[in-house]
Amino acid sequence: MRILIVEDQEAITQLICDFYCRPKGHDCVVAKTIKEAVSAGTEFDCVVCDLNLPDSDGWNTLITMRARFPARIPVIIMSGSLGQEDI
Repeated sequence: MRILIVEDQEAITQLICDFYCRPKGHDCVVAKTIKEAVSAGTEFDCVVCDLNLPDSDGWNTLITMRARFPARIPVIIMSGSLGQEDI
């Protein structure tokens, strides 16, 4: 699988790629912003995206990702935020 990881924190990106994706033979492409994610193309099997990014926040992240990638591509939204006010 080819997976787009949209995450601005290097430690989290490394954890996802090195411990979850690559050991299972998946290819990781990393984008640190929504702008980079949009520029990465649409040839992915899955997108894993942080909810709060430097150039997008909350539901705008989900709206942008869902609009960018065809419905057949799962978009998984994750967040390290603890409260509703962070969305």
